[in-house]
Amino acid sequence: MRPNQSSDGAGSVFRVPRVMMQTTTPMRILLFCALFTPTILHAQVTAGEAPPGGTILDFGIELQLNLPNTVDSADIEIDCDDFADLRAVLVRNDPTVDGPNFALLRLVDDDLEFCMDPDRPRYYTASEPVECTGENTWMTGDELVLGDFGGFFMIGPTTVDSLYVGYRRGSNTGWIQLSFDLSMETGCRLQVHRALSNCLTTGIQEPDGRLAPTLSPNPTHGQDVQVLAPAGWLHMELTDVTGRVLGRYGAGTRSITAPASPGVHLVRLLYADGSYSCSRLVRL
Repeated sequence: MRPNQSSDGAGSVFRVPRVMMQTTTPMRILLFCALFTPTILHAQVTAGEAPPGGTILDFGIELQLNLPNTVDSADIEIDCDDFADLRAVLVRNDPTVDGPNFALLRLVDDDLEFCMDPDRPRYYTASEPVECTGENTWMTGDELVLGDFGGFFMIGPTTVDSLYVGYRRGSNTGWIQLSFDLSMETGCRLQVHRALSNCLTTGIQEPDGRLAPTLSPNPTHGQDVQVLAPAGWLHMELTDVTGRVLGRYGAGTRSITAPASPGVHLVRLLYADGSYSCSRLVRL
């Protein structure tokens, strides 16, 4: 996704397509997979990794301003309800005396909290747990200033390289990976790389112990999907959430073609004893 650049703050919206469930489908298995996937995002996760069942969303947002007194932004949606949760904003002034550059996250959804210390976010490395301890506190507000450069009251940082900002909604915590450089002589840049989704789960472990297949990449932008599945299954099916079969595959299949249409799909493994397991697949 490439957000539109402008001087009035307009941006692009990243959306995970919303697919309405058809309650008339006769397939009880599909209803179980689509509706009763347990929420298993943990209260604490490790930055840069997804917990079991978690999904990482790839944004690829890059805002860059080369002219003084300009603004650009891009909306970010992390809970799959087709509405933006926060907005990445980049501001370039003329940072000689009183016109600083800013990178910030503007909260659209007021139930999100960020770990701050206390006026700037806490940044995590990939091996750190996303938790708020010590003098850090979970905080809400209209804006989360990531960094600045120039002006009378600059407190920085001016550069962050692929680190993580922790967020919390209810009992679930996640992270947003970003980079920015506000001290460039030719301009300034803000990138939002990835985030741990607050809504999607990819796998279900059935009561009889069947393990769900692992899908990669998930979400997919149209690339072929690699399937890592336990041994012993006989057939694999790719369906939409209404139960319409889009593809059937035999045992030994390790890669499937991504669905043509955006939305939530299901990959099911069927076994000789009639049992099954399934995972969600998101096509962006």
